[in-house]
Amino acid sequence: MGSKSSTWRELVFSSVGALRKGAEYLGVAALVPRLLRCRQSLAVHDGDHLWRQAKDVEDHYEWYQDSDGRWSARLRIKGLKVGNQSGAPGLQFDPDLSVMWQEHLRLHSLTAQDLVAAKPGSPLIFEALAGDIRALRAEGLHRFYVAYTPTDDEPFGCAHVSVLLLLRDREKAARESLKQDLSAILKVTYGTPTVALPEGA
Repeated sequence: MGSKSSTWRELVFSSVGALRKGAEYLGVAALVPRLLRCRQSLAVHDGDHLWRQAKDVEDHYEWYQDSDGRWSARLRIKGLKVGNQSGAPGLQFDPDLSVMWQEHLRLHSLTAQDLVAAKPGSPLIFEALAGDIRALRAEGLHRFYVAYTPTDDEPFGCAHVSVLLLLRDREKAARESLKQDLSAILKVTYGTPTVALPEGA
């Protein structure tokens, strides 16, 4: 089952369907045998840590200065344009935002260093708590859904989690607001961003 296969997509949306019927914690509609061997809860709890891997390039993140003058890296919600083409941003939904469940990785003695070793082109890891992502709201109603969506990709697939944003096209303002808020709470937890700060910073 590839990470973007039709079966995987059905799994994502069946998970969200379960949540929308009132499930407090999110699971999956079907289990693959390897999950049974993990002996881990299928519930992503609010206190669990979610990791998003990113490239150390300007397309993936930008610098933000807070009111105290401190700079921090934030994942871009839109890629930079080069001519008529736009690059893939660090915070890309397709249709979900793929993240890794740190607590499940730990179950297999896997670390941030292991993620980067497997994907050296993406040496940065941004982190947020599942509960902080779920707490984000736009217009007092719209929100993100966090669902456990394991794949068969070795060795990290069983720790795959999806962050989903179920909005209609006409709700673009709410969509953009939520993405910006998500970018603000995802903080670099591994690696050092090397893209230059804005001129004059």
